[in-house]
Amino acid sequence: MLRRDVTSLTPSSTSPSAHRAPSAHRAAHAAHPAHVAPAHPAHRAHTAHPAAAARRRPRAYALVTATALAAATILSSGCSASPKNRPPPAGENGGADAGDRADGGEGSAAYALALTDVAYLAGSAPGASGPRILVRGTRPQGTAYSIDIALLDASGSPAVIDPDGDGVAEDSTITIEGSPAAAASPAAPTADGTFFHVVQAAAGIDKTAVSIRVTLRDASGNTQGTLSVALATPAERATHAACDPDGFDRCGDTDTCAPGTRGAPNTCEPTAALRQAACTSGAVIEPDGIPVTGIARGASLWDAPAGCVPPERSGHPDAVVRLHVTALLPDLILSTAPPSTDFDTAIYVLPTCDAVSTAALACNDDEPPGPTSRIHMHDVAPGDYFVVVDSLAREGGTYTLRATTR
Repeated sequence: MLRRDVTSLTPSSTSPSAHRAPSAHRAAHAAHPAHVAPAHPAHRAHTAHPAAAARRRPRAYALVTATALAAATILSSGCSASPKNRPPPAGENGGADAGDRADGGEGSAAYALALTDVAYLAGSAPGASGPRILVRGTRPQGTAYSIDIALLDASGSPAVIDPDGDGVAEDSTITIEGSPAAAASPAAPTADGTFFHVVQAAAGIDKTAVSIRVTLRDASGNTQGTLSVALATPAERATHAACDPDGFDRCGDTDTCAPGTRGAPNTCEPTAALRQAACTSGAVIEPDGIPVTGIARGASLWDAPAGCVPPERSGHPDAVVRLHVTALLPDLILSTAPPSTDFDTAIYVLPTCDAVSTAALACNDDEPPGPTSRIHMHDVAPGDYFVVVDSLAREGGTYTLRATTR
């Protein structure tokens, strides 16, 4: 974790051109907690907190993260298996490639419990060397469900999972328990009976697991759909082409899928232009002035400097606030704090809007005892700086940024 005090800070007028990592992850989502555990023939383990889930899962899934989402529009994509009889939803983005049909579903009703899209993608997550699994579908409001993800070898049998090479095979099935709750959130104003889960697997799993089989079950354990898909690389969309904000495809290295929200046309746009627009239209804060309250939602436009935020938790919604300093400040404190900030934040200060993450003047993830952030800067020169409020969870949320000199 990077916690720096900075002396003699001066905003610079130029900075190196930004370079973007593959941008499949640069999308924002409305999240609802889900329980994730390796499946067991006798039972399924339930966990109440993602950190606890990580501790209880087999080592192969040390990096597994699962999130259940409510979305405004069902999106299809180029690197997914999609039921061929699924009616195209209103406002759909991106061309759907042919995929596998979901067997055993409850029909084509708009919000029947059903799988719609599954992908098993290599190299699609920032800072993670293992594959990423995406699962998307529909469900009636308030319906509990579970998803079993079987990791398969080339013969279609359960894969031998031993990423640490200790000779002890890990469980080859991951189970996600979907919450019946489906409350709306800032990133998805309408909770419309859909779900979306992301599983980030540890490095080495794809050496033996070359495909996956995803099975959706209702609360009684009855199968409601099955899709199988092989490991693939996400299709890259051209600049200005339609893209999927859930990451079933990706934009080029210098583009971002924007606006990164469902229910809106999403296209791959130059990241530099998106950043400049955000900086120009963003709020302004002055030391000891009125705190700024806003929403971090949509596409991820900035990346926290290395060592400040865990790499697997980057690529989530962010917002930018311009800090205007009129006189030399011996001390400046920037902070987010509950109850007006309702998500896990990281904040970092950039000397210019287009500065790369390595040029950050200061960064903080968690300020004990909670998930809020606090930066203490010294000898801050007059000028304009750009404070990025970054979400460490997929849903983003509402934040309040304060700037004080004491």
